[in-house]
Amino acid sequence: MKLFRRLAQWIAKRRTPKITEHYREIGGGSPIRKWTEIQGAGMVKLLDEISPTTGLQHLREHNAPT
Repeated sequence: MKLFRRLAQWIAKRRTPKITEHYREIGGGSPIRKWTEIQGAGMVKLLDEISPTTGLQHLREHNAPT
């Protein structure tokens, strides 16, 4: 296990400067969360159009908070 930990630390130490530069080039962070939230909002909108009574908003309006 010690060998794997040392190897992982060595790899991370070598990759960190490269990865830091890549993230800086694309705006300072991973775009995955941004695009996931955009995609999720689009899905909610689409599902609300298809069936408005099954969406989260409908559930929030008709159920007591926990």
